[in-house]
Amino acid sequence: SVMVSTFQIDGNLAVAPPEVKEYLQRDGIHRTVVGHKPCGEVPGIVRSPNFEQVCSDTSFSDTTARDSRGLAVSEVHPLRRVSNLAQSPTISHGDVGTAGRS
Repeated sequence: SVMVSTFQIDGNLAVAPPEVKEYLQRDGIHRTVVGHKPCGEVPGIVRSPNFEQVCSDTSFSDTTARDSRGLAVSEVHPLRRVSNLAQSPTISHGDVGTAGRS
């Protein structure tokens, strides 16, 4: 396991520092998937050459809802290759996004 405090700067997703990416890539890690750090209504994806970061914490999608999430729910299915994720988001007010790959 590798622990980092966040891949966010001022609440926005950011590219991991080069030394973190290089350290992970030396061991064949080309994607991180994290939670426990809210990032919006749908999972956020940050890509750089041969590395991908996915933040999938949508727990504060609708802060007016009793549970702070509202109707938001997302599934993230990492596929084998970097830059090949399947997503199917529903945002906080119930609108369903188009399932697809990004």
